[in-house]
Formats: sequence, structure tokens, C-alpha cells
Amino acid sequence: MPDVKPFPKPDLSKYPEIPAGACLNFNNRYGYYQVYKSFQKEDLSTGKKRQSRITYGSIGRDGFFSPSPTWLLSKKNDELLVRLGEKDTTTEKLLKGAAEAAAKAANESAADTRRQSKVVHRLEPLLLGTLLRSLSGRSDASSVSDAINGRLKAELFDPFLPGMLAQVPVSHDTVRKVMLLADPEKFASMCQKFTAGLASELEGRVIAADGQAVKASRSTGENGGAAYMIMNFYDTVGRVCIGQKLIDRKTNEITAGPEILKNLDVRGATITTDALSCQAGFAEKVIQSGAHYLFALKGNQDRMSDEALSLFTLYEGLALSLEPETELDHGRIETRQVSVLKASLFSEEIRKRWLGLGDGSIVRIARSRTKKTTGEGCPEVAWYITSMAPVKENLQKISKTVREHWSVENRLHWLLDMHFSQDRMQADDPVYVANRSALNKTALAMIEHWRFWLWETKKTPKLLSVRQAMERCEQPRVALECLCCALGLLD
Repeated sequence: MPDVKPFPKPDLSKYPEIPAGACLNFNNRYGYYQVYKSFQKEDLSTGKKRQSRITYGSIGRDGFFSPSPTWLLSKKNDELLVRLGEKDTTTEKLLKGAAEAAAKAANESAADTRRQSKVVHRLEPLLLGTLLRSLSGRSDASSVSDAINGRLKAELFDPFLPGMLAQVPVSHDTVRKVMLLADPEKFASMCQKFTAGLASELEGRVIAADGQAVKASRSTGENGGAAYMIMNFYDTVGRVCIGQKLIDRKTNEITAGPEILKNLDVRGATITTDALSCQAGFAEKVIQSGAHYLFALKGNQDRMSDEALSLFTLYEGLALSLEPETELDHGRIETRQVSVLKASLFSEEIRKRWLGLGDGSIVRIARSRTKKTTGEGCPEVAWYITSMAPVKENLQKISKTVREHWSVENRLHWLLDMHFSQDRMQADDPVYVANRSALNKTALAMIEHWRFWLWETKKTPKLLSVRQAMERCEQPRVALECLCCALGLLD
């Protein structure tokens, strides 16, 4: 084949996609200019430098630049390495921020009661590793120790925080002893420092107080066949538990609520509870804390229940009511109407015993549930008392507050049992039960906050379920992102 005559050299400045410093060499056989760059490359085996080149592509007579597939692949690899380097830098920054938060929480809460002279594993990496593992729903000692010694060590601790973990592997006994030795109140306080920024604004928020049984604990230990109970205070908007207390088996929920209130700022909030905790002493503590209360009223307050029914019968015309609301949910049609009557109509004895009730309201909610398939109806009436005034402006708020109370069951207790197996925790030590429960609630609050953040920032096309979010947190770096999202460390 005869040689092809060259055509004028192209002006490389007109090709922005070609890297600077490129050279041209005409290929006589095929009639195009080869675009390349020469450089010296060191031979790792000999240490000597040799001449090498990279071909960017070619330019034909039509002036069109055809990039080399090899160069394009090399370019993609370089870009990937840059992105990985940036990601590693971000991971290092987030991990250090999380470690600092863990150290601060551990120091401020003074939860580590171990004899420091005999301590091998510091509390900060144990706490950090335990939280990261718990985000996938596995907070038992064996799962935590396996994760710390395995993927968390290999993918996070060793690359970015070398020396933070002791050389000795973390045994499941070590994790369990930390949970056993930590004072429950201090441990809960330490965990809540990680979710302190997730609670909703003080003014107007609803805090649902309710007890939860750790069912599997009834068959173990000194508990005499009765399951351990934990009283929870749940911020229904922020979806975070802001207070908890293990209920002594010699008492019940009645005493736990007022004790939790001592350590909480609930000014401007409304505290709700079921009929078991509908007690005058609890109501008094709520009012003294600067909050309102809305308590379910049933047979445990016989006289008050009887009077509420009689007063509505006598003064039905004075009651304020919302228009009936109807909705279809879970295959049934529910019609609900909220009515309020001023609680000052209660007898003087009741008004004196219940602080804040004189200016408050008696609430009646008439419900009618009808199965869509069969048409069978089930009417019922629920009664409540509240310190909120019986005015039209409060009707919608009262109705919404009643409904939000049940989120403590649906969004906290049920999720803890379903995704953290809390009701199947076979533990005979009350300290361990309380501390592991606090850990589970912290992890759940982080998951809730992170999945909404992913959706709001359009990182996921739809809102992930709690289960889907937890499955993602099986990956150590994803779990770190979730934790740091709760700490406010993400950009």
C-alpha cells in the first residue's frame, strides 16, 4: 500500500478534550495524525526510568478527533480513584466526628463505672461500634463483638482511626459487661446525647408516655415470672424517645412517669398517657413542669368516669364539637367526632385534687367502626381529661393529640419488637434490659431521621421503610452516614 500524503497539522488548541502537552505524529499508512504524549516511567523492578507514551486518539482529514478506547478507560479509572480518595477523606472526617461525639457523651455522662486500672478496651470505641452495629437491628453482645472485630475494624477503625481499638479482640463478654456495669440513668443519658438534636420544638409538641413489656424476660431471673416493664416518653413528631425508666417489679407505671419528668424540659408540650397512668400526682408534676396533660379516663378513676358521663348527659348543649370525620383505613370505615365540655363542672373534690383541671376540659370521642366487606359496625365512646381550655381554638389540637398518642405504640414499641426483637430479649438482669433498650431506641431514632433525610434530599426516589434503611446499614460506611446524620455532621 503506498504512503498517504500528510495534510496540514491540526491546531490542538481547537480540541479542548485533548489534554495539554499532547504531540502529533502523522501515520503514513492510514492517513491520520496520532495524538500522544511522551513521558518517563520508572521501572519498579530496577529503579531505572524508561521512555513511555500514552495515545489519546487520532485526528483524520475531516478534522474529527477519535479518542482511544484505552485512554478513555484509563481516564475513567483515574476519575474513579479521585472519587474514592474524596470518599475516603469524607469517611475519615465523619468517623473522627463520630468518635469525638462518643468520647464527649461518655465523659459527660460518666457512664463508665469500670475500674480504669484494669480496663483494656476504652468506652468510646465500644460505644461507637455498638451504635454502628445496632443500626442494622443487631444489638446483642455477640453481634456487636463480631462486627467490631470484623468489618468495622477492617473498613473503618484500622484505615481511619488506627490505634483506637486495642490489639486484643473485643469479646462478647466485654460488650455484655459494659452493658451490665453502666448505671441505667447514666447510660440512657449518654445514648440520648446522640439524638438530642432530633427532638421537635418545645412549644406545642406531643409527648406520649406509655409502658412497654420485655416479654421474654418473664421466664428468667428473679423477676418471679413477670416481664420487666419500661416506661417511655416519646416525642411523636421528632420520632425519638426522650426519656425512659425501668419500672421496679414491686411498683408500676404510676410512679415512673413523675420520676422521668424530673429530668426533662417539657415546657409548652402536651403529655399524653393511657388510663393506667391517669393519676392526680402525675398531672400535678406535668403542670409544675410547664406542660399540659391529656389523659385517657377509664374505670380506674371510677368517680371521675361516672361524673364525666353524667355531665355530658346533663350539659350536652354546652359542649363544643367538631364536625364528624370519616376515613377508610385497613379495610374499615371509621367515623369519629370530638366533643369537649368545661371541666369546671366537675365536683369541687375532683377539681381540688387535679391540678390544672379547673380550667381544662372533659373530652368525649365517639367512634363508629364499620367493616367495609361485611358492614358490621362497632360503636364506642372514649373519655379523656385535659388541662387545655374548652375553646374552639383547641378542638383540632385536642383531636390531633389524642391520635398522636398512639404513635408510641405504632412507631416505637411495635418497631422495637419487630426490628430489634426487644420483646424476645431473654435477659435476667434489669440493668442489662434497661441499657439495651436505651440502645435500641437510640438506633431506631437515628434510622427514622436518616431515612427521611435521604428522601428529602432526593438521595432516594421514595421514602425507605425502616427495614430497608436498616438493611442498608449492614454496610459499615452507610451505618456511619446514618449515625453522622443524627449528629448533624453531614453537609
